[in-house]
Amino acid sequence: FLTIGKAQNAVRAIDSSMAGDIIVYLRAGTYPSASPLVFDSSDSGTNGFHVIYRAYEHEVPVISGGVPVTDWKLDHGKVYRASLNRNTKLRSLFVNGVRAFMARSKNPVAGQGSAGTFTIAGTEPWVLNGASGSEPDDIQFNSAAVQTYANPDDVELVQNNGFNSTIVSVRGICLNGSAGCNETNNLYTDFQLQQPYGAIAFDAYPPHVINANGPFYVQNAYELLKSPGQFYFDRKTQTLYYDSRGEDMSKAQVIAPTSEGLLQIHGESNTNRVRNLEFIGTTFAFDHWEMYNVAGSTGMAAIQSVAGMVKFTGSSNWHAVVYNDTQTAQASVDVQNADSITFKKDSFQHLSSGIALSLTDDVINSNVTGNSFVD
Repeated sequence: FLTIGKAQNAVRAIDSSMAGDIIVYLRAGTYPSASPLVFDSSDSGTNGFHVIYRAYEHEVPVISGGVPVTDWKLDHGKVYRASLNRNTKLRSLFVNGVRAFMARSKNPVAGQGSAGTFTIAGTEPWVLNGASGSEPDDIQFNSAAVQTYANPDDVELVQNNGFNSTIVSVRGICLNGSAGCNETNNLYTDFQLQQPYGAIAFDAYPPHVINANGPFYVQNAYELLKSPGQFYFDRKTQTLYYDSRGEDMSKAQVIAPTSEGLLQIHGESNTNRVRNLEFIGTTFAFDHWEMYNVAGSTGMAAIQSVAGMVKFTGSSNWHAVVYNDTQTAQASVDVQNADSITFKKDSFQHLSSGIALSLTDDVINSNVTGNSFVD
């Protein structure tokens, strides 16, 4: 078969009463996927036998969530441009197997406090336990320290607090006198946050809460594209720009991640699990993550490890709400409600999700053995 999905359908036709293991051999090459492969309880091994997806002999099959970007043209200096058909932000790029990063200010910019108010009524679906209150709507900067960006709704602010990084997305940038601007000081430029995620990030717990007077990196703007190995994707013109490290862009292999995750093994419940399923010798690579999305606003307000805030609590104690205001990040390979799942000698590389492999929510009797996790 040409695709894993075709093989999966063939297995489903014969796995209801197995008399031995079913082995699907994956030959060498790339298996492109625009969305995650989904396995449910109908993909289970039965009668104590296993369904095994494994690399054929010493070959390397790659489940890839990326698309190639070709036909690069010189834009200016060492910056090249190419067309890319997508309408969401591009958070990572890989050139000849090396990760490139969003264009970012070389040095952090000092915040000058907050402006405006975003009010939480307590009835919104992203509020926990009816909490209400208000948080800042904008973050201010000295106008001389920042630029006027052509696409302000692409821009993000990054601040490192405690042992975490917080990323908040911007919906607009304004100066005093602009329509809808909270700024009253001609020296300041307001970065208006996407809401409600901006408020949720301000609702984080010390020492991870945003400090509006602290340092921020500004990222994801064409005007910031000044360092080799960085890129910017203009969603309006669907143009990707890359500040090259000296690669021959006529020959370079450039991959833009597309699929949000690569593989989902999801049983329907803890009484109807996916069972007896194995992946051996497979490479998982090049997936995409938009960060947490709350009511159309995106960001990443981390707390610990892979826990990120997704609800407003109005509290300074995340223990008091039993962590119900957080959730684990999107995983490249996500396993839930499963029994006897095996990942062996697999490779997880060039990934962009918050987690490479996540076994959460009623996963039992499962093994992750001899795999590699890089980049």
